[in-house]
Amino acid sequence: MKLHIDQIFEEIDRKIVETIEDIEPNIGEIYVAGFWLFYCDYTVLSRPCFSYNSENTDEQTRWSPPDWTVDIDDIMDQALAPLYEKITALMENCSEKEWDTLLDFQFEFYCNLCQKLNNDLMPFKKWSTTKNFVIGIFEERESEDVYHSLIKNSIGHGKAIELGII
Repeated sequence: MKLHIDQIFEEIDRKIVETIEDIEPNIGEIYVAGFWLFYCDYTVLSRPCFSYNSENTDEQTRWSPPDWTVDIDDIMDQALAPLYEKITALMENCSEKEWDTLLDFQFEFYCNLCQKLNNDLMPFKKWSTTKNFVIGIFEERESEDVYHSLIKNSIGHGKAIELGII
């Protein structure tokens, strides 16, 4: 991965943590937060959506981020937009193979970030969270194998089974 892109993802890490610390959801006790709707058309890399949900939810949509409370004020989106614009600019005229490498890197980055956040919930201290609160990647548009892999790598295989996500 290009050095500049690595540095931008380090900044994305910082921005995500800072933004989580700034968000104060008022929807009750939150059991999940997640990233989803990762988009790339090989000319633009878009930032994923960030959403969360409270315990007062329908079981059928429990693990379905399109049905959760999306970052209503677009705080996360606004924080990440300039950084994703820089990545897109750096990727101009790159091959599909280079874009594919970036996409793989991005999924790995978000999985590692979610694992880190699941191990240290301090950024969520303003949130009312459940005992089993998790943050992960819930990319429903991917194949079932990829979806399960992202869940396992962002939340943990055992935790995902325990919570009934997979």
